[in-house]
Amino acid sequence: MTSSSMSAGCARQKSKAIIMDKAEISVPSSSANDGPGYDIWCVGTEKPYLRVTCTRTKSGIEVECKSPYQPPEGRQLGYAGRKAAERFLRDFDIKEGVHILYEDSDDGYPVGGLGRSGAEIVGALLSAAVIFDKKLGRTELITLSHEVEGHPDNVAASTNGRFNIIAESPYTSHRLLIDCYDVPENLGLAIGF
Repeated sequence: MTSSSMSAGCARQKSKAIIMDKAEISVPSSSANDGPGYDIWCVGTEKPYLRVTCTRTKSGIEVECKSPYQPPEGRQLGYAGRKAAERFLRDFDIKEGVHILYEDSDDGYPVGGLGRSGAEIVGALLSAAVIFDKKLGRTELITLSHEVEGHPDNVAASTNGRFNIIAESPYTSHRLLIDCYDVPENLGLAIGF
């Protein structure tokens, strides 16, 4: 099980900070609502995954999707990523824009059932954070992604990979508690009916 991975290119020096014009992120798919852990258990999967390329632009948000799959009626590929980019630029008071390219892994990334919208959100936020040099820890990334997505399970698995347990703290309102665990590669799966 892999977590989000990243490579960044087109770096240029400005003062003491390195400014990135482009970042490439690989974001794993996820399976949530696993067993009795409805909305609190989730697992990041190795395949399929979403390749996300975010490029700095002068203004606005452009989203492009390359996928062999067509979304079901009423859904639009890239919509969740656009909402995440809008939120990021607004929250960090960034006046520039981004072009986000979403590409399915080689075998494709079906729409529905594998947390595609969560992967889009994580990819948009993480890659934008890289090119605009904004530090986001894992918990902060998951919290911000959760606020865009509406539930934390898929975004936690797309951020951390592995097996995740997520719950809101009973002591502080809206603070997420997240634990993640490595999953043995030879773990089997039994489905009962």
